[in-house]
Amino acid sequence: MQPDPYSLDRLQDIVTSEPVRWWPPAPFGWFVIALLSLWGLILVAIRIHRWIFNAYRRQALRELTKLQCGQDRSLTKVSILLKRTALAAYPRGQVAALSGEEWTEFLRDACDHVSFHGGIMKQLGTASVQSENAPIAESDWLAVVDEARYWIKHHRGGEFVEEAR
Repeated sequence: MQPDPYSLDRLQDIVTSEPVRWWPPAPFGWFVIALLSLWGLILVAIRIHRWIFNAYRRQALRELTKLQCGQDRSLTKVSILLKRTALAAYPRGQVAALSGEEWTEFLRDACDHVSFHGGIMKQLGTASVQSENAPIAESDWLAVVDEARYWIKHHRGGEFVEEAR
């Protein structure tokens, strides 16, 4: 009797090759890994630099929140806080002597879309040199705090020039 060609006894196992190994990579793979690592390090360094450079903004925002939560609605304190923030971002000679209309113009020029409205802007301009503030309505106070917060977050920082002290 002749053996059955379709019999399962005649089947043999399939021979497979070894799987392709992922490690160690080819020389081009090392180049890609090095390039991606360098790119990642540069991104981390940029983020750390921005975080350190913007520390003055975070501090000013914390102080503004304290002013907003406090009972004393003082435009003088807001103006002084904005001036201190500007002094941290711009050269002292460019900011320190500003008051009145020059100060409010500086605030407008240093940040797009800031819109301290009319009388409040005028009061804010003279507030840093006054000892007393006129009473301010709650809605105006909230608008000033919101605009100050926007200015602190979004003003264009000047070149930091360390002056000899």
